Amino acid sequence: MNFGQGIYTWLMTNIQPLVLGGIIIVGLMLLFKHKIAELIVFAIIAVIAVGFVFNPSGTKDTMLKIYNGTIIEGGAADDGGECALVKNKVRGGMPCALDK
Repeated sequence: MNFGQGIYTWLMTNIQPLVLGGIIIVGLMLLFKHKIAELIVFAIIAVIAVGFVFNPSGTKDTMLKIYNGTIIEGGAADDGGECALVKNKVRGGMPCALDK
């Protein structure tokens, strides 16, 4: 095992309890201060952070799928979503603008 992989493995095993502890502490602090709007925003950010920390390979695959679908191909990650809606409606024989 090389040096970088060893650090990555060590970091991913030790950061999980730290992230959960930080989320609990900040969440309780916002709850006691009665800052509900900030608590909701923090909860959304915390869910994303937990996804990054506890499932980094799944997050990487999802981000690559989004990137390849939007940046590389110029469309959504699931191909045919908008065109399928257009083709299901009677449009007077107009082709879908998203067809290549």
